[in-house]
Amino acid sequence: MAKVTITIDEASQLPFSFSITNNEDVLIFPASLRWRVDCLSSGTMALDWQTQVPSPAFDGVIPASANVIVQNLAKSETKRLTVQANTGLDSQWNEHEDYIVFNNRFIT
Repeated sequence: MAKVTITIDEASQLPFSFSITNNEDVLIFPASLRWRVDCLSSGTMALDWQTQVPSPAFDGVIPASANVIVQNLAKSETKRLTVQANTGLDSQWNEHEDYIVFNNRFIT
């Protein structure tokens, strides 16, 4: 199995798509839906929770402001997109995807 690594340049937007399915790949309609971005490299929150209209599938865009380099001397930082459904319920769950942001000052 191959692992895909998503990479972008600093201060770039990152479009994403997400769908919520059960084990039989049937779309599930959540009671609530939200997403956020954290910088794993610096341990900071890059973008606080963004509430999404509950839907079994959605398209979003991580804004450029969430993809700035926090540690100026780092060549790259790892960010994490977290999607959470059914917040506060017994059926709450989180899914995440990590991606790498390259520092523009090191790109030639």
